[in-house]
Amino acid sequence: MRTTLLVVFVAGAGIVTAATALGTSSEAHAAGCSAPAVRLGDMSQLMKDPEYREQKRTEISCKLAESGPDIASEVGLTTSQLHQLIDLETNYQIGILDTFAPASPWGQRPDPATGHAIVAEQRELKSQLDSEVIALLGTEKAQLFEAYVKAQSARRQVNALQASLVVEGSPMTPEQQKSLIATITTEQARRDSALADYRVQVKNGAVANKAVMAVLSGELDIDEQANTRIVQAATPVLSPAQLGSLQKMLAEPIARNRLHLQAHASDP
Repeated sequence: MRTTLLVVFVAGAGIVTAATALGTSSEAHAAGCSAPAVRLGDMSQLMKDPEYREQKRTEISCKLAESGPDIASEVGLTTSQLHQLIDLETNYQIGILDTFAPASPWGQRPDPATGHAIVAEQRELKSQLDSEVIALLGTEKAQLFEAYVKAQSARRQVNALQASLVVEGSPMTPEQQKSLIATITTEQARRDSALADYRVQVKNGAVANKAVMAVLSGELDIDEQANTRIVQAATPVLSPAQLGSLQKMLAEPIARNRLHLQAHASDP
């Protein structure tokens, strides 16, 4: 159930989580919305180039717009509110990119003080964004928007599951999808909290003498526990065929990661 997000959004994100994690559609590429892939450490220099900066702004805005119709429907936004929200989110993401420090020489650890300063600046940008979203949408719609964002990872998983179930001839009803999205969202938050606690224990030495591979295996154990709870909660809601597909979808990434760990553990 682990989801990989771009590190530039470490301080938190809005509708960008719905767009960038999915990639850019062919329509967006055709409209010139894509930018060349670069190392994150190079961003501090690239953002000083006006041409690249404008290209990046266009790319971000296009990606955000891809999720626009779903967000407008879910949150109840007017066309004007949606366009302004995209502008706010675009400005926020550009601000995050501007916080990047120059890349450290190969093999040299980043300066901790610089890292702390960057995180603080990104958090301030996120706080400013949250205030602007509330001012634009009002408290009620801002809360709906926040809930939509938090459910994005779960929504992607449920959409992927539904696509496979349609092919198999046992699609979920809208009510089943809504229930499963809520379950996965809750368990992802619970899993993230457990993972954070576990990493603190490892850092403080409370998990004694744990090798790196053992630590990573422990993280996968936390994923498996979360997946077990998802399946348990979904059992009364889904049919046996649907439940089997859900179990397979949840189990496959963990199985691949365990094989990867085993392969590294056996390396000389």
